[in-house]
Amino acid sequence: MDEGTGRTRARARQWREVAVRHFVRDGYLYDWLLAIALIVVNFTIPGPVIKPLRRAYVPGDPSLSYPSVHVPLTENQKFWIEFATPAVVGAAAQFLRFGVAAGDRALDWHHLMLSTLEAFAVESSFKKWMNLVGRLRPDWFARLATHDPSTIDEGRYSYPSGHAAEFFAVFTVLTLWLCSRTRLFVSPRPGHFAVAVLCLLPLGLAAFITMSRLAGYKHDFSDVNCGMAIGLLSGAFAFALNYPSPLDAACGAPRRRGEAAAAAATGGKRRGGVGAGEPEGLPGGVEAPLLEGEA
Repeated sequence: MDEGTGRTRARARQWREVAVRHFVRDGYLYDWLLAIALIVVNFTIPGPVIKPLRRAYVPGDPSLSYPSVHVPLTENQKFWIEFATPAVVGAAAQFLRFGVAAGDRALDWHHLMLSTLEAFAVESSFKKWMNLVGRLRPDWFARLATHDPSTIDEGRYSYPSGHAAEFFAVFTVLTLWLCSRTRLFVSPRPGHFAVAVLCLLPLGLAAFITMSRLAGYKHDFSDVNCGMAIGLLSGAFAFALNYPSPLDAACGAPRRRGEAAAAAATGGKRRGGVGAGEPEGLPGGVEAPLLEGEA
């Protein structure tokens, strides 16, 4: 093994050791575990274990007599879109070196995905338990006509809309992240409105998917309005946990914790910058140990 290859491998090993150490010490690991635990509880307790209220209804109620219309977006496709979209957009921004310091690229992608998962966890903590009120879907009588127990049971989860809540939670995070990365509200530039429209595209997609639930008679208007409100608030809350406000002059840079936050607060500078003792992508303000012979 030549000296250059050995040094590269040693630096890669340093990167892993330091990144893992700060991932645990700064508490990110526990945030991931708590968000995952909340999602597991929310998807396994309300519904499968605690059944929704069996609400009384009037036979022939016009509000429950709409036809059953096939909606093409499946549950699996929904989850892929919700999590793959921010992952791909965030990775593309890091690859293009767009809008964030080199040493913060990996941290920024991590924060975007953590915010996405936290938004989903908070949203489902409201939506899944609120579903237990057992509001009937507009196509309730069409479901009864199928005599399929699973189809009938699924008809008791109209309020609030899960598609609206989930997509607005996840894409609110992505929209706020785009507003921050483009510094939309703090650095006007030529083509400003075009940039604003670009930042709103995720919310536009969320609105389109939400309206498809109305067109398919899966929800009433109040169902999707409540779901949208839950999603918007959950997404904004999760984003604020990990990023400054898009109105802040420091927007675009992920919030740091522990030693990195202390160094940033006191104006501390990294030793030599990225590539001189600190592998690129470590949390800003965190120093990696020098390799032997680099001191």
